[in-house]
Amino acid sequence: MSDRILEIGRIERRSGQDGSSVVSANVDGQRLWFESQDELEINADAFLCAFLLQAMASGRTLSLADPVDAKLLSAVPEIAALAGSWWGYRSVEIRCPTVTRPAAGGDAMFFTSGVDSFYTLWRNRASLGHLINIHGFDIALDDTDRFMRSAESIRRAADATGCQPLFVATNMRSHPTFASVSWNKCHIAALAAVAHLLRGRVQRVFVASSDVPPPFGSHPDLDRLWSSSAVEIVNDERDVSRLDKIRAFADWPIAHQTLKVCWENRSSALNCGECEKCVRSSAQLKATGILDKVTTFPRSPLAPRINALSGVSSELVRQWQDILAETHDREEADAIRALLQRTARSGSKIAKWKKRLSKLFAN
Repeated sequence: MSDRILEIGRIERRSGQDGSSVVSANVDGQRLWFESQDELEINADAFLCAFLLQAMASGRTLSLADPVDAKLLSAVPEIAALAGSWWGYRSVEIRCPTVTRPAAGGDAMFFTSGVDSFYTLWRNRASLGHLINIHGFDIALDDTDRFMRSAESIRRAADATGCQPLFVATNMRSHPTFASVSWNKCHIAALAAVAHLLRGRVQRVFVASSDVPPPFGSHPDLDRLWSSSAVEIVNDERDVSRLDKIRAFADWPIAHQTLKVCWENRSSALNCGECEKCVRSSAQLKATGILDKVTTFPRSPLAPRINALSGVSSELVRQWQDILAETHDREEADAIRALLQRTARSGSKIAKWKKRLSKLFAN
């Protein structure tokens, strides 16, 4: 195996001990696997999606033993152009056979029980047939108890909308080559990888948009490029604020009963109530007047939890500003102003250090 080639070996499929469908391949010398109680397809489109950005980030040729869909391959130059303009990645050579896959199946969406997910489910509930959830992305593979509780909530949402849940487990995030690129940049490519393995059951798959500006890894211009002849990836309704999304499903009981946003998993609860996302979501639910209806979030006062945050990432400042404009609680408003001030001071310090480092290396 050459250091200049990111090699994806022949894809294999077998049955697991419990009758599950397991698809795997050696990638860069280590095994990557996907497993589901639903049938998974041998499909190299999945592996190209999972590792294209990693090849571009490292400047390595991407080699696949199995054929990749011609439409997906044709989108690689455009993916490279966006990745180059956002993150400085380089175009790379792709070595693989090609194929054109027939389309089959219906509409589906990736569903985590979060705010963005519930908005997309609410908007498209009339056409959706499947809700896809991936164990190993926001819940670790060894955290089986948390996953089982989350899966039960997803089943309830599926039942409420007449959908079928599709659960897929994968070790993708622990694969060292995949992990060489930030999750924020490659998470939609990872979702698309799973969608391609479900070809035949799904044909159009919605990705819930996020209220975060580029160069975050999800954007309509990029997300659609992970499509093939058989599976279309659709970024759903980007220009809707998180507060407006909550307002859209504010009267929906299934959202009140099962909403889950946490990925840091600091406690045994599905929403820890302490991490930035839990605190921000609680503040957004309160600003829109439905926090008291939602049973999955803690009831402790918000202001102390906001004050406990050291700061927020720059792409989330706008969301906190939106919350501040809507809040009617003086103590919480003061806490949000202080949080934004801490964030601004931190950003100023980082900018100064970057300037010093650039001068140091220039000399």
